Amino acid sequence: MYRSQQIADWFIAQNRAELRLDDSAEPITNMKLQKLMYFAQGICLAVHDKRLFDDQIYAFKHGPVVKGIREKYRGKYLPELTDQISDQRAIELADNFDLISTDQSASEVLNITWQKYGKYTASYLRELSHDQKGPWEKSYCEDKEWIKIDNQEIKNYFKEYIICQ
Repeated sequence: MYRSQQIADWFIAQNRAELRLDDSAEPITNMKLQKLMYFAQGICLAVHDKRLFDDQIYAFKHGPVVKGIREKYRGKYLPELTDQISDQRAIELADNFDLISTDQSASEVLNITWQKYGKYTASYLRELSHDQKGPWEKSYCEDKEWIKIDNQEIKNYFKEYIICQ
């Protein structure tokens, strides 16, 4: 199992590469990163019966969030997507991407997640995460914050509604 920051770094590194190669690519936002991490965790739970990353997923108004990532990237855009990041941070991104890429099951989950969901906007991914049959809907309460979404609920939902498609 990885730290949530390592998984976030994989998505950020993937997006940085895409931005360099494709003029029509758009920078990943905090909300989109949150949803990609939720989908990746769900796919990993459903396919491999294990968590991809260590942090809990919570139900917030705009969908599932990973606490540590939410706190690190409070703004809309991620500073790692500019060319003005430190050399140390660029190396961290590359190291985490490379580390995960050597893990066949984690790499497979992340590549599938990126291929299936990476092309969509944050608002569309938000809609997908708000499925009435899904774990977010079962967990979210408008008057509360930091409501945990049960991993078993995520696994069952992804097994029944996402992986089977």
